[in-house]
Amino acid sequence: MTTFKRSLMMAPALRLLTLLLVILGAGIVQADFGDYADTSFDCPAITTCPTVCTEAAADCPTNCAEGKELCADGSCKTQCDGTEYNKCAALFACTTFSCAKINTDFDTCEEDYRSYYDKASECAWSIKEHHEVSFWEPAFVFCYVWIIFVTVLVVWWGVYNQRLVKVPNSTLQLEESNATSHSGWTQTAYKYSRAGRFIYFTTMKTWWSIQFLLAMLTVLYYQQQGYILQSYPVWFEDVKQVLFAFEITWMVGFVWCLVLAWPDSLRNYFLRRCRFDEADFVAVHVPDASFSSTQNDSSSSGKSVPFYIKNILKATTTLHGWLNSVLSTFFSDDTRKKEGGNYTYCPVEEDEQGNKSFYFRLRRYNYDDNESAEKFVPGVVHIGTTIGDLRSLRHGLSPEEVDQYLKAAGPNSIRLKKPNLLDSIYDEFGKLFYLYQNFLIWAWFPLWFFYIAILHTVVRVAGGLSVAYFKWKNDCCLYQLGQVTGDVDVLRDGQFISLPQQALVPGDIVAISSGLQYCDMVLLEAEHILVDESALTGEVTPIAKTALDAGESDKAYDPAMHKKHTISAGTTVIESDEQGKDLAVVTKTGSFTSKGELLRDILSYKRHRFKFDVEIEIVILILALYAVFCMIITLYFLEDEPVYGWFYGMYVVGTALPPLLPTVFVVSVGISDNRLLKKRIACTDSEGILVAGKVKVAFFDKTGTLTEQGLAFLSALSGSNWNKDIPSVPPSDELVRGMAVCHTLSKTVDGILVGNSVDITMFQQSGAKLEAYPDRPISVVESSGRSLTVLKRFDFDHRRMTQAVIVKDADGNILTYVKGSAESIKRICNPRSLPVEFDEIARRCARDGIYQIAMGVSDHLSSDVDIATISRDDAEANIDFVGFLNFKNVLKAETRQVLKELEEGDVRSAMITGDNVLTGINIAQECNLIPVGWRVLLGSSINSEGEIIWIDSATDEVAKAPTLDMLDGPASHVALAVTGETWSKLLETPEYAVQLSEHIRVYGRCTPNDKVSIVSTFVKKGNITLMCGDGGNDCGALKTAHVGIALSRAEASVVSPFTSLDLSLTAVTDILKEGRCALASAFSSYKYMIVYGQVETLSQVINAYFRITFADWNWTFMDGIWLISLAFALSLAEPAARLSPKRPTSSLLGPQTLSSVLGILFLNYFFTMLAIAALFGADWFSCRQWEFTDISNVLTIGDNYESEVIFLVTGYQYISSAIAFNFGYTYRAGWFRNYWFVFFALLWTTIHFIVTLVPSELSCLFRVNCSNEDVVTSVTSIDPQPINNPYNTTLMPADFRWVLILMMLLNLSANVCWDYFIVYGSVGEKIVVFIKKRISKKPAVTDDLRFSESTEKGFAPVIT
Repeated sequence: MTTFKRSLMMAPALRLLTLLLVILGAGIVQADFGDYADTSFDCPAITTCPTVCTEAAADCPTNCAEGKELCADGSCKTQCDGTEYNKCAALFACTTFSCAKINTDFDTCEEDYRSYYDKASECAWSIKEHHEVSFWEPAFVFCYVWIIFVTVLVVWWGVYNQRLVKVPNSTLQLEESNATSHSGWTQTAYKYSRAGRFIYFTTMKTWWSIQFLLAMLTVLYYQQQGYILQSYPVWFEDVKQVLFAFEITWMVGFVWCLVLAWPDSLRNYFLRRCRFDEADFVAVHVPDASFSSTQNDSSSSGKSVPFYIKNILKATTTLHGWLNSVLSTFFSDDTRKKEGGNYTYCPVEEDEQGNKSFYFRLRRYNYDDNESAEKFVPGVVHIGTTIGDLRSLRHGLSPEEVDQYLKAAGPNSIRLKKPNLLDSIYDEFGKLFYLYQNFLIWAWFPLWFFYIAILHTVVRVAGGLSVAYFKWKNDCCLYQLGQVTGDVDVLRDGQFISLPQQALVPGDIVAISSGLQYCDMVLLEAEHILVDESALTGEVTPIAKTALDAGESDKAYDPAMHKKHTISAGTTVIESDEQGKDLAVVTKTGSFTSKGELLRDILSYKRHRFKFDVEIEIVILILALYAVFCMIITLYFLEDEPVYGWFYGMYVVGTALPPLLPTVFVVSVGISDNRLLKKRIACTDSEGILVAGKVKVAFFDKTGTLTEQGLAFLSALSGSNWNKDIPSVPPSDELVRGMAVCHTLSKTVDGILVGNSVDITMFQQSGAKLEAYPDRPISVVESSGRSLTVLKRFDFDHRRMTQAVIVKDADGNILTYVKGSAESIKRICNPRSLPVEFDEIARRCARDGIYQIAMGVSDHLSSDVDIATISRDDAEANIDFVGFLNFKNVLKAETRQVLKELEEGDVRSAMITGDNVLTGINIAQECNLIPVGWRVLLGSSINSEGEIIWIDSATDEVAKAPTLDMLDGPASHVALAVTGETWSKLLETPEYAVQLSEHIRVYGRCTPNDKVSIVSTFVKKGNITLMCGDGGNDCGALKTAHVGIALSRAEASVVSPFTSLDLSLTAVTDILKEGRCALASAFSSYKYMIVYGQVETLSQVINAYFRITFADWNWTFMDGIWLISLAFALSLAEPAARLSPKRPTSSLLGPQTLSSVLGILFLNYFFTMLAIAALFGADWFSCRQWEFTDISNVLTIGDNYESEVIFLVTGYQYISSAIAFNFGYTYRAGWFRNYWFVFFALLWTTIHFIVTLVPSELSCLFRVNCSNEDVVTSVTSIDPQPINNPYNTTLMPADFRWVLILMMLLNLSANVCWDYFIVYGSVGEKIVVFIKKRISKKPAVTDDLRFSESTEKGFAPVIT
């Protein structure tokens, strides 16, 4: 947390202190009631002339009628009661006598009594203390010199630190491992410096001095107004000089602070470069992956981007590059100018032994003092490369080894900073946008607008707090995943001792106990280990783990290849040996673990960039230019009052850039996140919800995802008793024995079978019993009572597609059983043992949707062989075919409905499975993933010439290779299916593969790497992808897809951003509905913010033209109550019941968004002008126009018919625009389903119409339709204030009130019709189609992503 951010966060506190001083020093202004109000609405209008103040009664031009007594307030009564308020005595020291009031028309008042009014004003001016200020007094000169001096110091420090006195080798590459470097990552050493600290201290004091000067000048303004500190001497000649000084301070301070916000950290900017052995901080620079593409956007903008956006984006990029270049030169930082990106300053820690280290993205980096290095390197510990190396680590570590490894790898903890809500608030309010908001709020404090400054502070703080809260919640969820707690038994120096989990280092031997594990380990001894890996993989089935195989000692240890022997951090051990005989060696700790790597990916992951991420900069630039234009217009209208014109101009700027604009997307996402959690869908990356709103392609695993987790057993076909036409023939004893032993099942202490669901079903069909006891090998007792001992198991290998087991029967014979896919068993079986119809049966079963397992057996191993040394290749040799086991996939009840809804929602679905591709085709046809009656072409194999053989899956007839003409025809009705092997072959011609991928519905026999390859191809192509699986071999694909959904019971799974805790496939449609709803709601709120800002900007400009303003309660409702309630209520819309055929836009500058915003703005502007024209066309208004030009006191220029009409019409536009934007269209629930919004819309509409039609105290709250007898307390005064206009009333004729109501209703109807029927309705669709036909020479290619070069992943997507 930088001091600059803290200072920015504390600025509201200084403003609050200023406000308290103003309020506590305020005097009570007495009201002057009872003046005559002409309600006849005739012309000329009769009024009570302003009180004539003279030195004595004899000087009065008017007297009371006979029989009346002149009272102190100028009223004539039969008898004065002594409570009358003498306004003359309060305002003028030398003309203290109030003459008798007279009722006549205002022009006569001005003509007859102007000389008396002028004399009173001259008297007041003559006795007021004046101090002419030239702005070159010593105090001002000191301020000028000081700001220049500090600026020179800042520039000098950059030149000195980065250019003049360079430190050799202070910037070096940062390595990700001991052998490789991350492209472009650098490390730079910095240390504290006295000179740097002095300049930093001076800079921050200057920042605070600017805030203090603004506060002091605000107080002096109200002193000049006689409101506070009246007994203290004045410092300026008049109010204008105070305000001019305020303006100079504001502009200099804003530019100065804005420039100082450019460095990533102002405090760190004043650190001194040094050698790495002296470093207090290491600055890690990570280049911006999209920086080069930003510099050359034209190459990546894609055909789907409208030309006007391209041109604006090009101009914006040029401007951004120029500013970046100027500031880089100013601060002498050429790195950001060339590469973009940002710096992370990591504090260097030093332990008791003097070892230095720092952490970056959870990774520990240690200082290497070797002469060839002299830099920080990753703390990697290697404890062995082969299985034999790991098996030899059985004696534990010595204290010296522990110290060495601890120095390198650090404690076994993941250095996630504990989320703190205050820190989140500091970070949020430290952003550049809030610097702009901070100075903008200061501009509201003078001119009696301090209550608006308070209001804007509340609005901005509320918005910032909302964003900070949602981010804090997301950080808390992530933090929980990285916690390390508990103790573990560790073998140190030959003895087991209990140590905290944080004390583990690579090479430690630990005794496995039940509970959550916090390091990566490989099992050395395993009597009985059952684990739950759902938090890491999403796999819901408990898994049995075994010890390393001594027969593979010469093989390299690979955690992926040897998953059966590996326990990863984040795994929960369900059962283990109570005697502590299950031993494992720690291989990785901290951030190097599997869980640590996943968390690093999450922390370093940047959400896929939407087009609005790019376009928001353009929008802000456009709004800024528009604000400047409106400010110039305002200054033109007030050219004779430039000091006051500046403030009016700043108010225009403040509304042109709406204060809550940055919050709309975060709030919408947070609301959707909460709704998903109520549906038992956990989310670890809430920003992924917006990405889900643009999903175009969805991939599904088959077993456990589209189908039930378990399979139904159908039949067994024995090779020794083969009859393809009579599958009900009982299986052979050999096949039944294989069913009993060929699996990796285990038993819990409660006797429950644990393992693969297919294995469990197969084993149960065999009728055998599994016996598992401590200190004894697993044995299987057949239904006949014959016992077999399991000697060795080989887990399922995704590359081999086989699983094997070695057993010994009661006669001492050694048998090897192997099961796997039909293709893999055929490959390793003796050809003579295979039935002639082997291929035919396999294909027929697969075509019928049967999940088929082939089994073989071998007895070639002798009884005296050392089983522990048997390799898998030896075990799976000389296999004879035994038979087939047939299972049936059972579709989940919701599968058909989910896929149907996705198709209706324009989301293309495909299946990726490891099963036989024909089985996949059958399931796809059963669930309508492939429509009924469609022809399916299968890329089944590759011939000797390297060409893919395509066949008709229904007839097995060879077909022609598919072409786009064949597939794209409107009546083609052809779908494609491929195997993992043929997909890899297709990728050799990427363009052809991408074209065909649009039509591939089933990918069969896919390895985990194949699944990743398929998903990544679609990602690179530009499709927003979704992957849904139950974990296990889907992990890579789940992480590769834009939206990963794991069907798992782990509440916080790091394998994917979304987890369905109910294992329901409906989570897919729920997430997509919420994604589209969040995106549409965010855009509705965004459009509302833009419209609100521009409507208020126009009203501000009109006010400047008429030299008027609104009353204080009007501003309170417009900028506070209406804005907050309606903007946030818009985000509460529920998702639509079904997916729309189209996805919501994500373009701020797209035709749909622009036409919606600009259309409603035009309608609002039109009705505003229409209302003003109606007012000026009214006969009764011709003698009641506002003709005063003095704008020095905003409290006296709000009671007029011009401001009244503008407020009523534009004020209701706040409500009517929100009503138009609340329509859900096809992405959100119906208008009336957003109950909170309906409540607020009806409430504010009712109040607004009552205020317009019914004169009352409620209408007087807004100074509308108000007479003095009904006035109420305002925001800025303690007592009610009289109407401040010559007519003593703002009451309008009843017929004109109804005219305004009609205009509001027409405005509402026009807004609703424009947005609902034109922009998003059938009319708009027809217009779009017509325009496309007229301007498109060829069909536009609309990609969901645009790509550019990236230093890390090869592309930088921008979602449209």
